[in-house]
Amino acid sequence: MSRSFWEVGCRTSSSKVSQPRHLGEAVSFVYFSILFIKINYAKFNSDEIRQILHDHFDAEFDARFVGSKDAIDCVPLDCLGPWHQQHADGHEKLSAQALRMGDITLPIYAFKDQFSTFVPYMCCLPNVRLSNVIGHVFLDLVEEYGCVPIQLTTDKGSEVGDMVRCQECLR
Repeated sequence: MSRSFWEVGCRTSSSKVSQPRHLGEAVSFVYFSILFIKINYAKFNSDEIRQILHDHFDAEFDARFVGSKDAIDCVPLDCLGPWHQQHADGHEKLSAQALRMGDITLPIYAFKDQFSTFVPYMCCLPNVRLSNVIGHVFLDLVEEYGCVPIQLTTDKGSEVGDMVRCQECLR
């Protein structure tokens, strides 16, 4: 009696053959099946395992092959020099949930220069979601360095409203 590869190992609780839904599931099954066989019965090297996977899932390998997808066009950064473009964003990675120290949070707001990748200003604030707080931080940056960036790049969050208005007035 000849049984297919899937009939040998892929059985559900109702003893019907269960086909894999996607490559990841299939590769996991094949990998662990080969690992089981390798440990208990035979010796396989990585080339043989790769060949088995190609025999059964060649179309999926072709779809994931490097160069088979449209690549993103890489272009050089277009920046005139320091303080031409400043990027600003808030980071709440050190929130109460992440720190697990009760109600303690460390929300951070930072500015980064695109030309030099230097971070001229970074601070911890009680709340990085308030527009007036972020506007004040931007004015602190301008006061500390004595210059205003030509272009300010931010996300479109509600907290950047006052900062954008300050940038427009100062430029």
